[in-house]
Amino acid sequence: MAQQVLPTFTAPNAPDFRPIVQLHRGHDGYVSFHRKAGDQWENLFSIKARELDTYFPQLLPTFETDSYYSVNGMFRGGHGVSPHAAELGLPRAHRNNDSIRWITSCFVDLDCHALGIDVGTAVGTIINAQDAGTIPPASMLCRSGRGLWVFWFLQSDDENKAEPVAAFPEKIRTWCNVQCAVTKLFSTIGADVMARDGSRVTRIPGSINSKSGRRVAYWIQGDDSGRPFVYTLNSLARAFQVQLPTRHAAVTQAHAKLSARGRKGQAGRWLKARSNFERLWELRGTFPQGTRNNAIFVYATILRSQKLDDDVVWAECSRLFADLAVGDHPYTMADF
Repeated sequence: MAQQVLPTFTAPNAPDFRPIVQLHRGHDGYVSFHRKAGDQWENLFSIKARELDTYFPQLLPTFETDSYYSVNGMFRGGHGVSPHAAELGLPRAHRNNDSIRWITSCFVDLDCHALGIDVGTAVGTIINAQDAGTIPPASMLCRSGRGLWVFWFLQSDDENKAEPVAAFPEKIRTWCNVQCAVTKLFSTIGADVMARDGSRVTRIPGSINSKSGRRVAYWIQGDDSGRPFVYTLNSLARAFQVQLPTRHAAVTQAHAKLSARGRKGQAGRWLKARSNFERLWELRGTFPQGTRNNAIFVYATILRSQKLDDDVVWAECSRLFADLAVGDHPYTMADF
């Protein structure tokens, strides 16, 4: 492991786009920008990652207080010109999980203040975990005002391409599992289980958090040569000991067969329902108390509607049982 140094946070006196450039690394997608004015959420505009250094300096006053940007890069900006930047011709803000083109990082949002833990203690926990080899060195830490965001930058498997990870379905699947593992690992210091989806936004460095009155500070960790730590998705998954769940062979075969027939009729309807359920499952990592019974019932219903054998349905439901939060699961195969 590279030698670590004590954290030295940069505390800008104005919004700072340099960490955003470091995170997105000039890909051809869009970064979505937003702002909160009182209780009103404002969707501002989108900027191409490769054009951040062109537009951001002209928009500094816009980002002064409670301003945010999308962690991952989107395929496109919103439709039409944004009224918040009409003179620059920027498109409206746009972000959702179906529009992700580039996965820039794995991250965790530590709401440590909610547990009475100060930011210094949270930072110390991260550093200690790094020094102990429990986690790989983080690429960037951001003091968001009352909490702490931790990022691990991601890069393409192709070392010749200095770009983040293209958001192919299998990559999204792995990324979701890493996000769940990171969140669970830091649950004792306030990891926000809701802040791990692909369309998540985070505060702009140097902007003011109105709740604390502090500007967002950041620290980009580097190796011995000063370059930020960057990881392939698979290497980060191994570092966090993520094991992807294996699907029953019969389910995989049925999925491929239905895909070949197209997404039509009842077959397509249940194929889509299964895909949506598994995407939610991968994103959450589990189903907490109060939703477990419904999750089991819905999943079993979908599997049976795909006309799979009972032993296949049972095997898949058993895979779901293993991921459920601790508690009683009263359903059995007899109920289905």
